[in-house]
Amino acid sequence: MNWTHEQLKKLGYHRHPDGNYYPDPPSHRVLDAQPQHDPVKPLVPSTQAQTKSKTRVTLHIERVSTKLQDFDNFVGGTKPLTDQLRYSGLIPDDDPESITAHYKQQKCKHKRDEKTIVQIVYNPQPSSTRKPA
Repeated sequence: MNWTHEQLKKLGYHRHPDGNYYPDPPSHRVLDAQPQHDPVKPLVPSTQAQTKSKTRVTLHIERVSTKLQDFDNFVGGTKPLTDQLRYSGLIPDDDPESITAHYKQQKCKHKRDEKTIVQIVYNPQPSSTRKPA
């Protein structure tokens, strides 16, 4: 099939100095790119997540290992775990107004016994508007 010069230009081809038509090079820059995240299903139904957002959460994290870490390294190392609990909807937020966190380390003898124990306790927040009895 013979293409006209106008048809080739409409298809995104340009004329090279050698007389042939080549496709326009793709742009290596994406303008105004916004990161697109895949929709994530929460681990708890939305009705439960809404009721839990009105509660204060007590988070207990226990590390059982053959070697104990410095306390600041242990607490700092739990940040990705806490963030994932928040992203999954198991805790409403990780700010001090929403959660109280308790950290504990325990030593074990064998590597096969190493584990991390996470316990989430939902405590209802006291209502600021109490009805007289």
